[in-house]
Amino acid sequence: FIRYRIGDIGRLSDEVCPCGNSLPILGDLMGRTTATFRTKDGRLIHGGYFTQQFYGIQTVNQFQLIQENYNRCTLKLVVNEGFTKDILNWLVGKIKEALGPEVEVVADFVEEIPRSSSGKMAFTISRVGAQENGACLFDSTLERSPFNGTH
Repeated sequence: FIRYRIGDIGRLSDEVCPCGNSLPILGDLMGRTTATFRTKDGRLIHGGYFTQQFYGIQTVNQFQLIQENYNRCTLKLVVNEGFTKDILNWLVGKIKEALGPEVEVVADFVEEIPRSSSGKMAFTISRVGAQENGACLFDSTLERSPFNGTH
């Protein structure tokens, strides 16, 4: 048996394999450990939660949220002229809602956010040890963006 870590997060299924094999089967592939944020109380928040907050916000051309540690995140933003402080405050509030009210969110307005060496855009990056054991939470109680493309 070969064991290796590739940085993916998955969820096991309760289903039984149709072939009769009794070993567990993969139910869902959730994403990468580096895109999963960890809270001080041990919850894991999938990076997709944060990405969804930007849906419909046309005044944000690019973004990247980086969890530096349990207490601090950097929100890199490339915005256009319609971006307002109200939108920024709403985004910061959604980040704090997920990670905790004590988390400092620092907005960094930049001209461009470079792609990774693989050519992909990393929308969410966690520098906290999300590869540790734990259940990945995509909390359905956390609300999605109410913006409908008018902001």
